[in-house]
Amino acid sequence: SIANADFTSPAEVEAVLAAWEGRGPQEEEEGSVALLPLPPAPQKSFCTELLVLVGKHGRIAYKDPLLYLARLCGAFFFTLFLCVLFVYQRTKSQEYVLQHVFLGSFAMGSCAILALAAVFVGHAEAQIVRREVTDGMYGQLAYGMATAVYQVPMMFLVAICGLVPLYAVAAWPWESLPTVWLVFGTFLVAFEMAAQLFSLDGKVLFGLLNFQNIWFTSFIFSGIFVTREDVIWPLRVFTYILPFGWGTRSFFWALFHDWGVDGSDGFSGTAPCDPGLPGCFSDAVRGSPDTGFFCPGLPAVECWGDVGPRILDSIGSVYRILTSENTLAADLGYLVAIAAAFKALYLLRLASLLRLRAVPRRPPAALPPLDGPQRQTLLTVNDVVAPPSPLLAAAGRGLRFAFSDCSFAIQVRPAGGGSCARKSETRYLLRDVSASVSSGEVLAV
Repeated sequence: SIANADFTSPAEVEAVLAAWEGRGPQEEEEGSVALLPLPPAPQKSFCTELLVLVGKHGRIAYKDPLLYLARLCGAFFFTLFLCVLFVYQRTKSQEYVLQHVFLGSFAMGSCAILALAAVFVGHAEAQIVRREVTDGMYGQLAYGMATAVYQVPMMFLVAICGLVPLYAVAAWPWESLPTVWLVFGTFLVAFEMAAQLFSLDGKVLFGLLNFQNIWFTSFIFSGIFVTREDVIWPLRVFTYILPFGWGTRSFFWALFHDWGVDGSDGFSGTAPCDPGLPGCFSDAVRGSPDTGFFCPGLPAVECWGDVGPRILDSIGSVYRILTSENTLAADLGYLVAIAAAFKALYLLRLASLLRLRAVPRRPPAALPPLDGPQRQTLLTVNDVVAPPSPLLAAAGRGLRFAFSDCSFAIQVRPAGGGSCARKSETRYLLRDVSASVSSGEVLAV
């Protein structure tokens, strides 16, 4: 019986130990022991594996707050700090229009970088997953789908925790929250899948740095700093395969496209004008060439418009990633495709790591003597040295494995700490241990 303290109650563990102690010593049977073939291991269905892994992953997420709970709190307080930093934008005047774009961009980036926690936790979990998949406990596809069951809804929870301060403190219009939440949540799912991919790196530090490089590259090529058309090939490929650009375009479209259009509170500081006059911005890009606006007392570079569509067109003349055109469906499709690609790469890389597991090598014929506190181990198999296959084929003979006077010691620092110059002391984990086991028995040290 196998008991795990993380998923088994203390009472069940005590019951297993009590049953073993009550078993008592087993008398060794005289005569030969027949070696019988092991029965085939029962095969579980994919649905059964998926349900078991979903429950296991849920318990891990509950017991380890770093995986999700810490990110929920981090997203809330990060964006709250940004809102305090940009607090004057609540006035909704022309001078602070552009600060809403900067605030949204920084909020998207700060919530996405929190996936570093997933790299750290996933790296430790990957070591266990590789061993359990190799042992045949479940399939890698079932594990990948089980983690996705939690990754997707939890990223939408992280998104809403990051958006609440933006709407409550920065005074964003609540009517746009459902669409912005949809875009933001899908955007975070893509980065979560990327974090899971890099959790398979050999060293956790490499995984953290690789994910941070992907995040920074995606942020640089989001279209806010350098437009897609101005990026040379082959670097332009990053503007297509990374999620920041697609998420940025629909995030701000969802935020601004209805802002002030229905008569609600827009941005002050504009006045209507004749598009033919100098300094008057025309609405021709939105199909209204006979109307326009200007900002009395403000330079042209600080005049963006009073309502969302005008603002998107004005800002889009500088930051061309922003537009009043509805590209929501296409951008969501790109984000889902990027997330699916990262998940597929994760499963393929996990499969390749499983194929590269170490193969046991045949032990040497004679073991050299050991020095120090360790003693040479005496191994006997009926005092006969022979290949294993004839012995296993012999149904009339039993095998006996014995060792005597086996010791194992390690060097540890003395209790109480002390100076680094102090010598370490020898501590024995095994001392003069002798035992034997016959065919059909199990021996544990």
